Amino acid sequence: MSDTDGNVFVFCFDQNGVEAIANLTAIDKEYIMEKLETGHCARDVGTILNMMCFRARLNSQRLPEIWLVKLDSSYTEKELLDLADKSPQAVANLARQGENVFGKHNPTPPVIV
Repeated sequence: MSDTDGNVFVFCFDQNGVEAIANLTAIDKEYIMEKLETGHCARDVGTILNMMCFRARLNSQRLPEIWLVKLDSSYTEKELLDLADKSPQAVANLARQGENVFGKHNPTPPVIV
């Protein structure tokens, strides 16, 4: 994948806020280079997504959502994390433009009686 194609990010958030944002394109590139140099690598995209989904299943009471979004290469992980601190709802709206991996967006919040 060339830089002109953009980067794929994973967004993990729940009703308490943004939990994680990771640039999967960059991680995949690191994985390939480390695998070629050393023959092994502990951090790969599949492992990261599996662990995020596992954590989400265990914390289903917090209504977690995991989304994959392909963004322009001008976006950086740090910029997205800074935006999440300032405006978590904007980040959630951006993430929901992508592909849902786990959880469902419920436009109406649950009613507590």
